Amino acid sequence: MGDLTRNEKKIAERFLFLDNAIDVLEAELKVLGNGSSKIKELYIDKVTKGLYVGPLERQELTQEMRRLKIKVEHDQTTDNGFTFVFLAGKRSDSEVYYRDGLVYEIRKVMNELLDSPTRED
Repeated sequence: MGDLTRNEKKIAERFLFLDNAIDVLEAELKVLGNGSSKIKELYIDKVTKGLYVGPLERQELTQEMRRLKIKVEHDQTTDNGFTFVFLAGKRSDSEVYYRDGLVYEIRKVMNELLDSPTRED
């Protein structure tokens, strides 16, 4: 345990947070589509752009993870948070993320996605 390099762990964590951020944005897009806000098109456009950029980055991370033999596995859930195991070949790291900390990291990634320019910009 604890043998992953800093780069391997960085890639695994980014994938974990990005994957969750994409899930949240997809759910948010459904809610926005059903809403009655007069300016919802602005929000829908921003979320749609985030959902364009996010999967592209996730695809790149997935390819890098395959190349480095990195995997992210959910280990357990408690009342306070989640434990994930990051694997790289035969090496592994276990990390506990408290709910508030995980939400904070996911929101950070969501903001990056929502603020990122697309090829259309």
